[in-house]
Amino acid sequence: QTCALPISCPPTDRCMKIFWERKHIFQRWIRVCFPRMRRLPLTEDRGIQLLFTRFTPEVVVNIVEHILAEDSIILYAQEVSNLAPLAEALRAIVFPFVWQGVYLPYLPKSEWR
Repeated sequence: QTCALPISCPPTDRCMKIFWERKHIFQRWIRVCFPRMRRLPLTEDRGIQLLFTRFTPEVVVNIVEHILAEDSIILYAQEVSNLAPLAEALRAIVFPFVWQGVYLPYLPKSEWR
């Protein structure tokens, strides 16, 4: 069951922390930031289109949940040109939340370990 509660937005160029609990097991403070001019993150329409043509809405929600929990996520694509737009679309979808971990939109196969 999902419950959405209104939260006050931080001023432009400022951040605030909110507490998030997931299934009574996981608890974490999450940082919410607003960029300058309160603009949405820039992303290509192609990335959003790829995201929703490659994954069902349920899978997208699941991925977003893992992003918000700051879990490790690995995207794999046979067409390398799809990776960065997909990753950027996911970053845009979680706005105003900001990914705090390491972000590598592309890692060559020679670096896999």
